[in-house]
Order: sequence, then structure tokens, then C-alpha cells
Amino acid sequence: MEKTCFNANCGAVFVPYRVTQKFCSRRCKTAFFNAARTVVPGQRAADGRSYRERNKEAILARYVAGREADPDRQRKRCRLSDARRRAALRQSVIAAMGGRCVRCGFTDWRALQVDHINGGGHQDRQATKRHSYWKKVLVSHEGVFQLLCANCNQIKRYEQGEGVGTRKVQTKHQRKY
Repeated sequence: MEKTCFNANCGAVFVPYRVTQKFCSRRCKTAFFNAARTVVPGQRAADGRSYRERNKEAILARYVAGREADPDRQRKRCRLSDARRRAALRQSVIAAMGGRCVRCGFTDWRALQVDHINGGGHQDRQATKRHSYWKKVLVSHEGVFQLLCANCNQIKRYEQGEGVGTRKVQTKHQRKY
């Protein structure tokens, strides 16, 4: 037995061709939504209240239901926008510093890293917050920071003994027996 639906808008009884069909025709659907729209978006109703003022409880209920369904939703959205902001800030820093490795001339931004010329980058990053660190680099990169590719930066760290657990390595000719 086929399911029949009653369209309250025009009074027609119809057999839906899909499960979610609620109107007998496109004309009925358009008429229903045009009749339901009493206020043009951005304008106030006849009583002078905005949509938000008239539907405060419904909006709050939808908000609470959304928070209960996914409590980390806002955190995820903020995390995503923070990642985009950091990526854009990093791109501007790389562009301001010339966009190439100072040792070998490598230009692929994905492997370029901001390096402290005299070391001590870890302590400097720990002392400042993420966004303010990139802004600090952007403002005062002359003489303090340099742009190195990942390979050159690692070689520099190895040669100068920078980083946790690293030490300056002597070649076998430099060792004293």
C-alpha cells in the first residue's frame, strides 16, 4: 500500500515520489514559503521587534541542542581558524624575509624555517605566545633572525651544538687522545 500525503497548503492528496517530499508541486512549495515569510530579513516586524527578539527561546534551544550534540564544535572551529591565521602569518613572515634560504637559496616555503642567528630560539619561543612570536619576527628580523631551509637549519644546529641533547661533535682529527 502506497503512502499518501495531504498538502495543507492547497488541500490536495498526493503520493510522494520520495520519502522526504512534503508538497504536491513546486508551485505549492513556493506559495507556502512566501506566505510563511512575514518579515523581510533585516527588517523588523510590525510590533517593532527583530527576529532574534521574537524567537529568543527557540534560538537558545537550538544552541543548547547543538552544544549537547557536539560539545567540542566551537573549539574545533576556533582551532581551524587559528591554524589558518598562523599559516597566513607565517607566509607573510617568509615573504618579508626574502622567501629563500640564506645559505643555499632554496625557495619552497613548505621547507623554509625561521632561525635565530645566534641560537636560543627555544627559549625565545617559550617566552612569547604563538601569534606574537610571528609578529615579533616580522618586526625585528634584521640581524636577529634568518630564513633557512630545513636541511641547512639542521646542519647549522649540528655544527653549533644547538638544541636539546646535542653537543658539538668533533671530527676524528680534532680529538685529543
